Amino acid sequence: MNRLLEDAAERLKINLQYELTPRETGTDADRMRLTGTGVPVALVSLPLRYMHSPVETASLADIEAEIDLLTDMIAHLNGTESVNPLDD
Repeated sequence: MNRLLEDAAERLKINLQYELTPRETGTDADRMRLTGTGVPVALVSLPLRYMHSPVETASLADIEAEIDLLTDMIAHLNGTESVNPLDD
């Protein structure tokens, strides 16, 4: 999953930054990766300030870049991708 996102970011010249989380992220991704024998998942976060407040703030450029990133990644899927981390 990360490689697919990295490829899309490279095509679009979007900088990526990784955040390593030693614990749960507090998102649906936590439950997804633990479902059954595990589901490959990549969490794409949007940088913002004042989360869960009336003035939560994010950059419109960051929002648009994230939309472009995900759209490009999905548009380039051909059905033969392996999302098994051991195949890398």
